[in-house]
Amino acid sequence: MNPNGTVNDEMWTEPRGNSMAALFRQVRRDGRPALHEVSLITAEAEGVVLRLRHLHALLEVPERRREISTFRLVSAGGNRCEFSGTGASAQVVSVVYRLQGPDELLVDVAFAPESKERGYSMRYRRVP
Repeated sequence: MNPNGTVNDEMWTEPRGNSMAALFRQVRRDGRPALHEVSLITAEAEGVVLRLRHLHALLEVPERRREISTFRLVSAGGNRCEFSGTGASAQVVSVVYRLQGPDELLVDVAFAPESKERGYSMRYRRVP
């Protein structure tokens, strides 16, 4: 549960071909959807790319987020990978995924100092 009482779920597909896809959802205390996100990681000629699209509760695209958020892989190894935002997402200086064991994933998101956003961390546990 998040400090504001919402709950996050994130489900990733198995890698297939050159990609993996994910669905994220955030649910409010009253059970109503708050936010959805669709993610895609692809291996491309210029490197590994993470793209994501934020959607409001009923799958509307937020006006200020019409552009797909794009991140490039900066480093990977030792159960850790780091992406950095590009283009309109350049204020996201890092998205770090860390596997803490077979059933736990930590995600840390950091923003540029001039951004109005505050960094945050999420902890996910594998559900059988």
